[in-house]
Amino acid sequence: MNKLTTLGVFAGFLPLMAQPASSVAPPQIPTLQVCNLDLPSGMGMVSSSGAPQVHIPSRMLGGFTGNVHITVNAGCDPSTGFPVGTVTLNPLSMNDTLPGLVSISSVHIDQITSTGLVNPTAYMAGQCMAQIASTGGTVVNQPCHFWIMFVSGTTNSTNNVPGPDIVSFLVFANTGTHAGQRIAYATGSVTAGTGTIQVTPTNN
Repeated sequence: MNKLTTLGVFAGFLPLMAQPASSVAPPQIPTLQVCNLDLPSGMGMVSSSGAPQVHIPSRMLGGFTGNVHITVNAGCDPSTGFPVGTVTLNPLSMNDTLPGLVSISSVHIDQITSTGLVNPTAYMAGQCMAQIASTGGTVVNQPCHFWIMFVSGTTNSTNNVPGPDIVSFLVFANTGTHAGQRIAYATGSVTAGTGTIQVTPTNN
């Protein structure tokens, strides 16, 4: 079943202590320390199916496609209570991002939790690596921090009609000349038929 999926990407959880003294502090997202473990055995907290593509017309100006694809498969390790999994934004082609940015991949999920039965919502933050294409054609890795939210549109709604899936991300560079700077963000709708994002319902 095709569903309209709205993606807003907020990646970029960067503690103030990691900021250079002369930099402007980026937005601070409240930390979420609990990884809820009440999900059925073997079930992940949040996952994607197909190849969800988000297209934002206003992010096309300047020769960009205005598209980003998101892949996610993450949850809690029941043996440790620690978050596990991966999140990938690839390819990513939007204006108002760090020049040359082509993709972002998580390297460690620091925090993840979820809540809700009707519109299950998952919150995630962690460390990532951004791939940046230089003018010479080489690809440079930029360490970063991300924050991302997923809201699953489910059939537990009026007239059994599913609502939109929602994702929100923001990403900040962690080191180097771009340390403390926003390098990516987005909010938009997944192109119908490209894929969906699911968050497992929970009583939390």
